[in-house]
Amino acid sequence: MFSYILPSPKILLDRNILFLPSFYKLFPLLFLFLSITLFSGCRFLEEPSVSVTRAVLHPTSSTLAIKSVGSLENRDLLLQASGWIEPDPYPIRLPALYDGIVSEVYILEGEEVKTGQRIVSLINEDAQLSLRMAIAELEKAKSKELEIVSELSLEKFALEKAYFEKLQAQALLDEHEDYLKRLETLPTGSISPFDLNRSRYTTNSKRFSLDATLSNINFSKERLTLLTHKLRSQKQVTEMKAIQVEKAKLDLNRTEIYSPINGRVLKLFTSPGKRLMQNMDAPDASTAVILYKDEKLQARIDVPLADAAKLISGQKVEITCSMLPNMKFDGRLTRISGEADLQRNTLQVKVQILNPDKRLRPEMLCRAKFFSKSETLSDSQNKDRLGVFIPLFLKPENNQSKANLWIIGKEGNRAEIREVELGDEIISDYISVKSGIQAGDLIITNPPNSLQSGDSVKVLRNQ
Repeated sequence: MFSYILPSPKILLDRNILFLPSFYKLFPLLFLFLSITLFSGCRFLEEPSVSVTRAVLHPTSSTLAIKSVGSLENRDLLLQASGWIEPDPYPIRLPALYDGIVSEVYILEGEEVKTGQRIVSLINEDAQLSLRMAIAELEKAKSKELEIVSELSLEKFALEKAYFEKLQAQALLDEHEDYLKRLETLPTGSISPFDLNRSRYTTNSKRFSLDATLSNINFSKERLTLLTHKLRSQKQVTEMKAIQVEKAKLDLNRTEIYSPINGRVLKLFTSPGKRLMQNMDAPDASTAVILYKDEKLQARIDVPLADAAKLISGQKVEITCSMLPNMKFDGRLTRISGEADLQRNTLQVKVQILNPDKRLRPEMLCRAKFFSKSETLSDSQNKDRLGVFIPLFLKPENNQSKANLWIIGKEGNRAEIREVELGDEIISDYISVKSGIQAGDLIITNPPNSLQSGDSVKVLRNQ
């Protein structure tokens, strides 16, 4: 007989482990990988929120002594930048001050014009009729004024006549009153009652006549006052009509547009038959032409913010244009824009061209070279020199000249740490920066303790 011995449970368990599929053996490694991935993902999903402030440009007050040199070629070249030619300080617009239809245009774009030269004519028939109507209204007002003056003179004569009538009536009244008193003093029966009553009636009649003359005097006085006021009012009307005549003459003159300067036509906005209107939504609805002076040109230069600290008002500049490659134009920095272009990361400046050529035209591309000044800067020029400043609260508490600041990288959502060297100048709670940061950089004001370089952050606001 054969006997069968069953294996023990422990042996069976070991055998099952040995014969497990290879897929189940990878479970521990897969679990470890998923844990690391989830941990890292949660760390990147939870972007810390940070507040930022911006490094700004501000005029410095430090005195910078620059050594004296002779010509532009021998001076230190500080920076180069591109820009465009434009009128200095601005183009001259010639609008139509009278609404109307263009009749004739006497110039073309690019032509030279002289002071007083006729440029555009408008149809003027309606303006001529308006002037004739205004003149007729003025003559009518003057005639009305003369009529009132005549009435006033007649009323003065009427007042004088009323005064004479009053004197006459007063004399007659006095005579009859005296006659009546003498009759009343006679003895009774000396005169008939009829004669006495008739004398009394006549006296009363003369008294009423005197009252009538007094009323005529008062009436004449009031009428004189009325006519005086009417004359004053009519004089105002006459003056208003005279102003309307002047306005009509002005409108007629404004149908002819003349050049106020010796210059050149930059742009022509009109043509025969076009309507020129004021108070319209279109900004150039009334503009006929834009002029500029050949001898007054400037360059509009966009300087990178990284080089903006080298700009000084009055700085010498050399201008070149691709249309005139063999010519160099002397320039002078006259203005620095009050606001930077953060999208292009530039600061716009204006450079006056001291010796412009008549062949130069606005909006031509040019290249500018900025050189160091030839003498020690004056106090006013020092104030125009720009430097990079950051808020004073970012300065380390131990007053060290260097600080490690967190900034927002070029991507706009990554934190980077940067070593910044601080200056000594403090202006309005801002401290100057010598190196390590540029104007426009965003500085994190509340970096988390766990923040690492390259971490993604969420910007809450710009201070």
